[in-house]
Order: sequence, then structure tokens, then C-alpha cells
Amino acid sequence: MRALLWVLMVVLLLAGLALAVLTMGAFAAMVPNGGTSLWLRSLGGVEEALSARVGLSALPSFARATVLTLITGVVFGLSAYIKPR
Repeated sequence: MRALLWVLMVVLLLAGLALAVLTMGAFAAMVPNGGTSLWLRSLGGVEEALSARVGLSALPSFARATVLTLITGVVFGLSAYIKPR
């Protein structure tokens, strides 16, 4: 059981890191006139494509980025909560 909790914690941690990267890209894509680096704007494009695939493209970009921030926090919190002691 303890090994399963470790595996679940690592999976949640990796998912949280992926969501954090997408969140950074989502916020960077909102900067006007290309004020951020290309790789951050590219991550914003990936986030936008994934949002469209899920059906959330109708939401404004700031709302999507805020929701991603909240989901990322919940995933990291779950990862910390289930960590075997």
C-alpha cells in the first residue's frame, strides 16, 4: 500500500508540474505585442489547443488561466496530502 501511495504521489506531482507549465504559458500568451519569450507563448498555444479540445475555448483566456491555476494548486495539494509518512 505504501508503494502505491508513493507512485500516486509521483504521478500527481508530475501532473501538477505539467499543469504549472501550461499555466505559465497561458498567462504569457496574454501579454500584448510579444512581450514574452517565444517558448512561453508556444506553451500558451499548446494550452489554447488543449482547451479547445476539451471544449473550454469559449472561456476568455484570463478565466482559463485562473482555472488552471486553481486546478494546479489542488493537484499539488493532493500530492502533498497523500505523501506516505
